Amino acid sequence: KFPLDNYVRALEADDAASERQFRKAFLRDVRKRIKDVTERAYISPEDGTVDCVLVFIPNEQVYGYVHEHDATLLDDAMKNKVVLCSPLTLFAILAVIRKAADNFRLQETTDEVLALMGTFTNQWNKYSAVVEQLGTRLESAMKAYGELTTTRSRMLQRQLDKIDSLRQHRTEEQESTHELGGVENRDPVSRLTDG
Repeated sequence: KFPLDNYVRALEADDAASERQFRKAFLRDVRKRIKDVTERAYISPEDGTVDCVLVFIPNEQVYGYVHEHDATLLDDAMKNKVVLCSPLTLFAILAVIRKAADNFRLQETTDEVLALMGTFTNQWNKYSAVVEQLGTRLESAMKAYGELTTTRSRMLQRQLDKIDSLRQHRTEEQESTHELGGVENRDPVSRLTDG
């Protein structure tokens, strides 16, 4: 609740001395109101609040009166993170505070995204190193496979061809020896009866 009693008395005062006395009392009441607000736990960014508090002055004339009679009061309030606003300035101030809060949240989100990007980059580098190592191993395996299917296969086939050639040659020799040996090795009686 904004202290208006001494403001009304200052406006209704019959003489300059009374007006001055009530004006000082009113400005003192406004400063006390600002002090009361700063002593409460309205400002708590760790609990998700913005880092300032609004004190609503419910009338444009009262707001103008404060500006006119104590310009330092507004600066002192701002130093204590208290913003005085009137019906006309309230929505503009709320819009600025909302934009600032959105920007703050965006900054926090950006920091989180950057931290995640750092983790992602670290994991990507590890992944790339393993993929590169696997690629090198696959290349080596493909090279070894190529060597087995070409050079080693040809070398083994040559040996098999030689073995086969020797086997064929041996078989032919055995067959020819067998044919020759069959005539020569017959017993003499058989030879005589045939002849």
